Amino acid sequence: GTHSTLTSRCFGAAALPNHCARTTSGPLTPAASKAAHDLSAAYRRTGPNGTSCFSQLPTFTLRVCHFGVLTSPVNVAYVGNSHAGQWLPAIQGVADRHDWRITTFLASRCVFAETLQTVGGQGCEDWTKEVTRKLLRGRFDLIVMLDSLNVQAVGAPFDQRFPLYEKGYAAILRKLKAVHARLVGVRDNPISHLDLPACLVAHPHDYLVCAGPRRTWVNPEPLFTAIDRMHDSRFLK
Repeated sequence: GTHSTLTSRCFGAAALPNHCARTTSGPLTPAASKAAHDLSAAYRRTGPNGTSCFSQLPTFTLRVCHFGVLTSPVNVAYVGNSHAGQWLPAIQGVADRHDWRITTFLASRCVFAETLQTVGGQGCEDWTKEVTRKLLRGRFDLIVMLDSLNVQAVGAPFDQRFPLYEKGYAAILRKLKAVHARLVGVRDNPISHLDLPACLVAHPHDYLVCAGPRRTWVNPEPLFTAIDRMHDSRFLK
């Protein structure tokens, strides 16, 4: 009935576009206390030799995992760092609905851009080059990119890293123009200085204590700027 329709429209992320009333206290589903252990399949031992799907410090040895419909002729490359791993369940949901095969190229912290980074150094740079080669040779139908830019770029203070990442993304995109795949850039989620799940657990009667201003939580997205400047209808955001 009307109540069940309203509940589905106002449950979880659907509450945002549907302009539902926001709760500022009370129980949450799932409980915020479970957030630290609510990890995607990329963190489980599904990678090569029983590892996770993430390339890691110091060498960032390439690890590739596959999800979705493994026999599908539609092959989607999913590339990025830990925040890409965070959103893997959403990508899996789309892949299951459309019968896609997902191939992941994930790294811990390392941003998929030709930008020198203070974390990872040569290992991160080598991983970026190797993933680029895989994308150029892999005959992918779609490439999805998502990164958290929480690593300082070499040559600039932390708060001035975004122009250097834009140049690094542009270098990647120029190379990917050679393949006939579509590319979609996904915006990173807002980043708070708070441990938000712990804050919500600590303040069940007033969640607004854990709120913050959009201007400091939502970073610029240099991948989007780089996509715009490519003027290529295959590159979307």
